[in-house]
Amino acid sequence: MEVKRPLSLEQRRKTSLSDELRDLFVLQLQHELKNFTLYNSFSVYFSCKGLEKLGKYYKGRADEELKHQQWIMQYLSDCDADFEYPSIPVNENQKIDDNVTPFRLTVDREIQTTDMIYHIADVAQGQGDWMTLSFLMGNYNGGRLIPEQIEEESLSRTALDIMSTDDHILKKEDQVYDLYFGGKK
Repeated sequence: MEVKRPLSLEQRRKTSLSDELRDLFVLQLQHELKNFTLYNSFSVYFSCKGLEKLGKYYKGRADEELKHQQWIMQYLSDCDADFEYPSIPVNENQKIDDNVTPFRLTVDREIQTTDMIYHIADVAQGQGDWMTLSFLMGNYNGGRLIPEQIEEESLSRTALDIMSTDDHILKKEDQVYDLYFGGKK
């Protein structure tokens, strides 16, 4: 039984990714870098306000985004995909009005990230690209983008809930820090 795939045998000898999936992964890589710069800007904001634990929380979140783009870059490389490394777009309209705003923006950004990853999965499934689906689920080379988003969204919502309480900022800072780092200093 012959399976109909978007790539011919000749194309598969060069890469295992369709142009459409390659382009979607490059957009995702760019998006992860944009998240990296956004979360770093939140880290600087809190550190400059003397809220070092919240600064470290956002530095940790930024580092995770960098790890995600590294997973994608490695997958593109492993698939022998020909692509140009994208520029990092500016995070516009990210004015911080209070200590809760970064957390609200983080939830929104993580939802957007999940939607983009789901779109890649939808396209891969439609193309019968089980290698890409396996990668997205974390069964190849550490790239566990779909399971990671469960954690990312949950953590972001919980941190927003903590920051939205009426508790003192230092108490909220400790709670968010402990949520992320598990109480390890």
